[in-house]
Amino acid sequence: MLQDEILGGSQLLSDSLAESLKSRWVASYGPAPICQTASKQSTWDKSGILAESTAVEETRTSPFQQACLLAACVPHSGDWLLALPLTVYGLWLDDEAVHISVALRLGSVFILVVAV
Repeated sequence: MLQDEILGGSQLLSDSLAESLKSRWVASYGPAPICQTASKQSTWDKSGILAESTAVEETRTSPFQQACLLAACVPHSGDWLLALPLTVYGLWLDDEAVHISVALRLGSVFILVVAV
C-alpha cells in the first residue's frame, strides 16, 4: 500500500504525555476501552461518569439528600424548566420564584439577599 511505502522507514515516537494520561486513566477508571467503539468519546466517558456518579451518591448520607438526588435523576424531572412563559395565561414566574424553585429542585440551601 502507498501508506506503507511512505511510512515504512519512519519510527513511531514515544509520546510521554499520552502515556502519562493513559496510566492516570487506568488508575482512576480501570482498563482503557478496547473495542470497536473505542474511538468514540462516549465510550471513554461511561467509565468516568459511572465513577463520578457513584462518588456523588456516596456523599449523600441523609435520606433527604438521597431523595433529592434520586428525584433529580428521574427522566423528565426538569421538564418544567422548558415551559413557555405565557403571561396571557398567567404562566410565568418572577426572578425570585425561579431562584427558589431551582434551589428547592436541587435541594440546596440558599440565602436570599434583598437589596433595600
